[in-house]
Amino acid sequence: MARSQAGYPFSPKQVGGCQLWLRSDLGVTLNGTGVAQWNDQSGNANNVVQATPANQPVWNASDANYGGKPSISFTQASSQVLTGPNFTLAQPWSFFWVATGTAPSTYKGVFGTVSSTLLAGTSNGSPPKWTVSTTASTTTSAATSCIVGWFSGFGVYGASPNDAMFLNVSTSINGSHAAGPGSFDGTALQVGCSNNTYFMDGTIAEIALFTNVITPSDVTNLMTYAGLQYGQTWA
Repeated sequence: MARSQAGYPFSPKQVGGCQLWLRSDLGVTLNGTGVAQWNDQSGNANNVVQATPANQPVWNASDANYGGKPSISFTQASSQVLTGPNFTLAQPWSFFWVATGTAPSTYKGVFGTVSSTLLAGTSNGSPPKWTVSTTASTTTSAATSCIVGWFSGFGVYGASPNDAMFLNVSTSINGSHAAGPGSFDGTALQVGCSNNTYFMDGTIAEIALFTNVITPSDVTNLMTYAGLQYGQTWA
């Protein structure tokens, strides 16, 4: 079992319906400092790859934003992206992420598919915001900060523990949302980009996707795990 540095006996793989789990200190194949492959730790082999060196994101052995743990840097100007298998995930579904975005001048995808956007940094409004789904579903401010968050259940907006984000683990931020959700639509999974257009500027430490609405106990476990793993305080 993968544990946090502090030994918390939990990992995202233990949440029911885990379909994808990427963590930057596990399953990373390097080409120099470039990431050629990032292996899925869920057991479903939803690995993401990049064969072209110029488009490979960069692995960082230690990142202060994540308590000295590794991260993977993506640069929009270099069209850096990791691409996985065709991916379909029916609603409702949930995801968990640990990422840091630079203040975007344009819409920048963190992950999604070739033809849809699921999580992105966006320049809409001031300060910049994080956005879930292809419309302004749920947003948080401070897109330049380290984000440790979860979002759950597009089909059931507003029902706890759904429609929520957490900023740096301890601060809950509930944003506005629209009716139109993004989707995992059967096209290729993308990390560091979405819609094959919106490339990320920033770093990712961890992403996990689940085929259900995560429970309150799942949330507590995920956030405690993230807090210990990345040097944050979960309250």
